Amino acid sequence: MNQLRILMVDDEDIIRKEMRSILSNMGFLVYDAALPSAALAILEQQPVDIAIVDVRMPEMSGIELLRKIKSSYPYIEVIIITGHGDETTILEALREGAFDYFRKPVRGHDIAYAIERTRGFLAMKQRLKIAEEGLSILSEEIQAHTGVIVGRSAAITQAISLTLKASASATTPILIYGPSGSGKELIARVIHYAGARKNHVFCVVNSSAIPETLLESEFFGYTKGAFTGAAEDRPGIFERADGGTLFLDEIGDMPVDLQAKLLRAIENKTITRVGSGKEISVDVRIVAATNKNLREMVAQKQFREDLYYRLNTLEIDLPPLRNRKEDIPALVEHYIHQFAKELKRKIMSVDPEVMLRLADYDFPGNVRELKNMCERAVLLCESDVIRTSDFAFDAKRPAVDTLKRMGASADVPLSLQAVDELEKKIVIDALKRAMYVKSNAAKLLSISRQSLDWLIKKHGIILQTDVAGT
Repeated sequence: MNQLRILMVDDEDIIRKEMRSILSNMGFLVYDAALPSAALAILEQQPVDIAIVDVRMPEMSGIELLRKIKSSYPYIEVIIITGHGDETTILEALREGAFDYFRKPVRGHDIAYAIERTRGFLAMKQRLKIAEEGLSILSEEIQAHTGVIVGRSAAITQAISLTLKASASATTPILIYGPSGSGKELIARVIHYAGARKNHVFCVVNSSAIPETLLESEFFGYTKGAFTGAAEDRPGIFERADGGTLFLDEIGDMPVDLQAKLLRAIENKTITRVGSGKEISVDVRIVAATNKNLREMVAQKQFREDLYYRLNTLEIDLPPLRNRKEDIPALVEHYIHQFAKELKRKIMSVDPEVMLRLADYDFPGNVRELKNMCERAVLLCESDVIRTSDFAFDAKRPAVDTLKRMGASADVPLSLQAVDELEKKIVIDALKRAMYVKSNAAKLLSISRQSLDWLIKKHGIILQTDVAGT
């Protein structure tokens, strides 16, 4: 994307020629059209990155042309130019997906700054596309069994690196730390299917999902007549996982008395069925996971110290999603694509505002919650563009989250001066996160563009771009 391709649409020859000259001198490849029909004909023949569209034209308005462009070419960014101060038209254009707008006469450096911001946005989407094609360093064979690990943040990259190192051993116990929904089972599956045991069984057991009275018989099996209802011999999880990997999820919820028997089974590589005195040899690779702090549990005598150190030969930490928010765009693109395919929906793009709103959310349910949100959004989406309404965002949430980040507390009364300073900080924070695009910052604050302009003037905020109309 060394040379951006720009389409200029305006029925005034002088303006069109002037803009073509300015944009060409900036190094852009420029097409121009006097009529919307001519513009649509160019789009059918030539790839275009950005369209600069006048509002008032013959055949159809610029807003109508904007709708047609976004309907057929959703990845083209559209900048609206108007010679009239009609705020209703401007707001309609922004709602229809316009990237920005300018009032005539348009200055060359104004449009240049807008295009540079658009260039960055297009480059970001290109990176997301590349990420979608190669989201993981795992082979396709492994992904077929495990799914894709999405993300390129430092935290997740380190976790993947440790995971692949762990898979090189067929026997070393692994302990995975991470909050619920962060992908602990996915990591465990990679360890198994990237290793020497990949052709054997991968067995999952959730320690918190089995009634305590049944845990021992579930783990080690039982013989006929061992207890009421034991009508026949039954192998336990260890025997069923023989030769493969046993994933012990929520290991922190395992009762202390069973922990001793688990340690003995790992150390001796033998188990004894309930109701039998015969030892059975088993060859099982143990991968355990928990969302609890086992070190604290050991100190509180809630988890056996010897078992903790036996399991913790190699530790893999999975961060909560709120600590790797740079991975959210790639995750959203991945899940939207996945569910659009599964649900047979034609989804062409995601409204940039969605990413802004997601950046303000803490995701208590982590990646699993984001995945569910994306599935719901695809299911509810009534067009080919995923919008914030499909995610059912609380319109007031961004401002509330910003207040929290600024250190405000609902329990502490603020002076008028403090409120004023806090308001200024909130506006500056929104502008920074919106890359100084006023329309996006206004959406983030849930206020109008005009209200944002008033706040900027009120607090004497100097924009980084220092460009009017951005």
